[in-house]
Amino acid sequence: MPTPQELLLTVLLPAFSAALVACVGAWRRWSFVMPLAAGVAFLVAYACLGLPKLPPSDGSDWLFWLAIPLTLIAVVDSLTTPRFGWLLGASAGVVAFVLLKPLPDVPRQTLWMTTVVFAAAGLLLTFTASISQPRLGSLWTLAPFCVVTAGAGVLILSSDSRTIGMHGLAAAAALGPVVVLSARLRTARSVTLLVAPLLAGLLLAGHFYASVTCTQMSLLLATPLLLVPVAFVPFKRVWLRGVIALLATAIATAAVTTPAARAAKKAAEYDPYADFYK
Repeated sequence: MPTPQELLLTVLLPAFSAALVACVGAWRRWSFVMPLAAGVAFLVAYACLGLPKLPPSDGSDWLFWLAIPLTLIAVVDSLTTPRFGWLLGASAGVVAFVLLKPLPDVPRQTLWMTTVVFAAAGLLLTFTASISQPRLGSLWTLAPFCVVTAGAGVLILSSDSRTIGMHGLAAAAALGPVVVLSARLRTARSVTLLVAPLLAGLLLAGHFYASVTCTQMSLLLATPLLLVPVAFVPFKRVWLRGVIALLATAIATAAVTTPAARAAKKAAEYDPYADFYK
């Protein structure tokens, strides 16, 4: 389990940093501030846990450096609002390529196939946010992404990677205030251009640098897609569709993370010498 100091750096610090910046965006109705708030807060929390070198010695630390251009892409999208901006979600493939390239035991075919698959996953996630935003609003579109990102952090923490797991929690904490404060703004797609590649990168790092299984990784990546059918449920009240979407993604996320968290807790409590002293 993370120490109180680590929780302060990975949860309270990014949440406070994001809220501080996002409040300005909500007050001035500046949509571009929301992805900036999430990105800056994530980078601050990451750096406080240990600023990685460039190039980093640990391949998973590329997430820190990749978060910078991803934040800029999201900010530019929110300023220009191109019709097909969701196509920029393919940057998740670039994240996958950069994370896996330093690993010497990854075959070239696996590297390129993973890059293509994650580019497609990023496109699906950002397209999901793009078509859900008009029906649900930014708050109810982004809230499930926040839940899944937090679930990814818990899953990775339970899979023998303390550091990557805490970065996942930091990403979720940075997104939380943005979710709430972007309720009156149309910024869900732009924020997702940052969150979706980060989520994909965290899960991929959890798989190749820890013990997250392909099934767990795939299920969590697919969970935000539940937004699509819920968004088109013929309910007049937007908040009702939003609550259903949030509950559906929370249940699906819990179904993946809870068994892993229980197994990790059981392993931590296990005493290998218990039988010896009987």
